[in-house]
Parts: sequence; structure tokens; C-alpha cells
Amino acid sequence: MDSIISSYVIVAFIGAILSFLALRLTREKKIEEDAAVLATIINKLDYTIKAVDSLVIEMESKEKNISDLFERIAKIEGTANRTSSILDGISKNG
Repeated sequence: MDSIISSYVIVAFIGAILSFLALRLTREKKIEEDAAVLATIINKLDYTIKAVDSLVIEMESKEKNISDLFERIAKIEGTANRTSSILDGISKNG
């Protein structure tokens, strides 16, 4: 009877060790999967940051172009007003 109990204890002990090893292996696998997901998120975040930076540079360039266009329009309006005044003066005198 003692040998049967000893066998049960040995089998239970081996089962406990195998369970512990399986749990540890599962945890390590989960950690590896989490690390892979985190690396993917970091790569996507880096790409997004670079894309946003690129868009900011492009927007600044567009804003400069728009500002230049407004200046040109203002100059053209001034020239048109002076030309209109000159033509009005010619038509009154002519």
C-alpha cells in the first residue's frame, strides 16, 4: 500500500511540475506575443508621427503660398484702383 501511495505522490509531483512548466511556457509565449504587438504599435506610431510632420511642413508651405497670393491680389487691386482713377480723369477731361 505504501508503494501505491508513493507512486501517487510521485505522479502528483510530476503532474505539478509539468503544470508549472506549461504555465511558464504559456506566460513566455504571451509575453512574446505582447512584445510583437507592442513593436507593431510603436512602428505604426512612428509612421503616423512622420506623416503628421510631413503634413505640417506641407501646410506651412501652402500657407506661405496663400499669403503671397493675398499680397499679389492687394497690389493688383491697388493698381486697378489707380488705373480706374486715371481713366475717370481722362474721360472727364476728354
